[in-house]
Amino acid sequence: YKLIGEAWYQLLPLHLCNITLIFAVFGSIFRFPPFLYATFFWSIGAIFALLTPEVRETFPHFFNISFFSTHFYIIFVAIVEYKVFKLRPSLESWTASFLGLNIIATGVYFVNTVLGTNYLYINRKPTFSSPLNYFGEWPYYIIVVEFAYITLTLLLLFLFKKKDYKIKVNR
Repeated sequence: YKLIGEAWYQLLPLHLCNITLIFAVFGSIFRFPPFLYATFFWSIGAIFALLTPEVRETFPHFFNISFFSTHFYIIFVAIVEYKVFKLRPSLESWTASFLGLNIIATGVYFVNTVLGTNYLYINRKPTFSSPLNYFGEWPYYIIVVEFAYITLTLLLLFLFKKKDYKIKVNR
C-alpha cells in the first residue's frame, strides 16, 4: 500500500475475482472440491471482468499485466478442473456455490459499511462505466445481477454436467 499510495483497506482481496483467485489457488493445490466448484461457477465473473475491465494503467504496467493474467488464470483453472481433475458440476455444487457467494457478499456488505469501501459493488454502483449502469439503482441492480448469475451459472451447470447415459437393451 505504501508503494502505490492507497490505503490498506482499499487493497483487501474482497472483489469477486480476488476471492475466486484465492479459491482457485487453494482448490488446485489441495484439490478441495468446494473451492474448485466455486471457482467453476464464479469464473463467469472473470469473463465479465475481462469484457469490461477496470484497468487504470496501460500495458506493460504491472497492474495491467496482473489484472489480465489473474483473470485468465481463474478461467484456466475452471477449464483444468473440468478437463484434468474430471470434476463435474452438480445441482448440489451449484447450490453450495450460490449460497457461499451470498454469505460472502453479506459479510462484504458490512465490511464496506465500516470501511467506506465498495467491494463486490454491493453498497453502490462502481464509479467506472459498467453493465451495472443499465440495471437500475441500488439495491435493484443487485437483484438483476442475482438473476443473471442464476441464469448463467445454471446454463454452465447444464452444459457441463456429467451425463448419465442408460443403454437400452432390446429383449
